[in-house]
Amino acid sequence: MSLEYEMRYFLEHKALPKALHESRAQLMASLLRGKGQAMIEFYKKAERANPKYHCPYTLEQFSMSYREYINQNRSVFIMRIGMPEPEQSPLCRAVYICFAGDGCEDAYFTSELAPNNKFFLCAWADNNVHLNYGNEAVENFDRVAELFWEMNQNGGHAKHKSLCRGKRQLPQ
Repeated sequence: MSLEYEMRYFLEHKALPKALHESRAQLMASLLRGKGQAMIEFYKKAERANPKYHCPYTLEQFSMSYREYINQNRSVFIMRIGMPEPEQSPLCRAVYICFAGDGCEDAYFTSELAPNNKFFLCAWADNNVHLNYGNEAVENFDRVAELFWEMNQNGGHAKHKSLCRGKRQLPQ
């Protein structure tokens, strides 16, 4: 397993969800500053933390788009970060960060490459629960919004359990 793989996995599956749940306003502000610049900054932090690591990605390999959804008197602002093409499972082609309005929990979704070269739509909850929503043929803001509303209607992530909970074994 390469250092590049480990760093990317950590960023997509651990650091970004943690940033959402611990410093959401700062995360949102940094992501809105510019197309992909925040992602490059995350990788620069990884380089400073580990001198053996060198980020292989460029600013142009990241994309940013967003939409707002309103459901009755609630709202969610969803940011989609397009990632460089994933070379290996479970790296992501995109992550969706859901900044919730009043009365809802924030959410973090991933579009993960599966071992069969298809993609799964998954989520990471703030209690380190990993949820898998199955095959995702096409990336879809609307599907993420639908799952966001469903989770918040049903009490949020906290009550969910995961087969992936605990130590995750990275592919060799």
